[in-house]
Amino acid sequence: RHSEAVRQGFKDIEENLRTPNAHIISVPAVLDPFNELKTKYNEYRSMADLVYGRQNQLTSDRKEIHGEHEEFMALVAEYLVKEVEARRDEVNRGEPSSVIFRRIDRIDLTRSLQDEADQIYISTLRAVVNSEIDYFEEARKHVAETSKILNNLLQDTRTDVARDYMNKMAALVGKMDGQLLAMIKNMKESQDAAVKRGQINAIVAAKAAELERAGNEMANKVAEASSAAANKVIIVLFAGAALAVAVSLITAVFITKGITGPLNHVIDSLSEGAQEVDSASGQLSVASNTLAEGATENAASLEETSAALEELSSMTRRNADNAVEANALMSQATDAVRKADSSMGNVIKAM
Repeated sequence: RHSEAVRQGFKDIEENLRTPNAHIISVPAVLDPFNELKTKYNEYRSMADLVYGRQNQLTSDRKEIHGEHEEFMALVAEYLVKEVEARRDEVNRGEPSSVIFRRIDRIDLTRSLQDEADQIYISTLRAVVNSEIDYFEEARKHVAETSKILNNLLQDTRTDVARDYMNKMAALVGKMDGQLLAMIKNMKESQDAAVKRGQINAIVAAKAAELERAGNEMANKVAEASSAAANKVIIVLFAGAALAVAVSLITAVFITKGITGPLNHVIDSLSEGAQEVDSASGQLSVASNTLAEGATENAASLEETSAALEELSSMTRRNADNAVEANALMSQATDAVRKADSSMGNVIKAM
């Protein structure tokens, strides 16, 4: 369950690294420790699986030895019964003491087989429980002693039935010895794998810490970059606002100049009209004096005076019309100034 969660975690990380925005974190500082972490974790899992497999094999081998031990003990018990019965028969028949003592020695050796077989199994259990190869070696010593006893019994065996029991026992002892050798091999491999697993575990932890640091550093860089980008956006916004204000002020100046220019022109035109009126008034005054002085000299001057008066009247009318026109222009200029002032107020308010 734990390994499945880790594999799913690696899968999720790989999917995240393949997303369109993953270029921000898809850098050697992150990818290298991640790939090394994944590789080392796979090695760790291989060692862990190896240890697990060897432990299971040891358990299986122990069960097989247990079965072989039980079968061996059953054969020994059957054979021991036969040896005891043979001794009773020899005693009942009055066999010589040498024959009786020989049978007693065989009975003792057979009982020794039981003791040695028990020691084989007990040492095997100790080896498995304590994960100590030395107990397997001790079990193999008892196997060797059992084989020696069987050889001694076999050499002194005189019946085919007894010989058949000896051969069956020897076969079972050989199987137990083979199982012990296999268990020693499995335990060595398991222990070596456990050592390597511990070493790889330390590397995995270091790579995981390195990946975490790289991820944190990358996150900090992204956060700093985002903050800098946000600050640039704020600066651009303020710069844009300032530019807008400047453009508004320049536009207002041009608008004002566009209004005040024609207005000044109108005022200049009015001033020139006023000067013309003043000049005409002066001419009228001169003409009147001339008329007063020359009224008694020449009647013809009356006609000239009348003509002058008509010209003066026409000029006066023109000046009056100019004055009206000037007054209208002044009103238009006043409205234009008022509108310009309102526009400037709106611009300032918008800023």
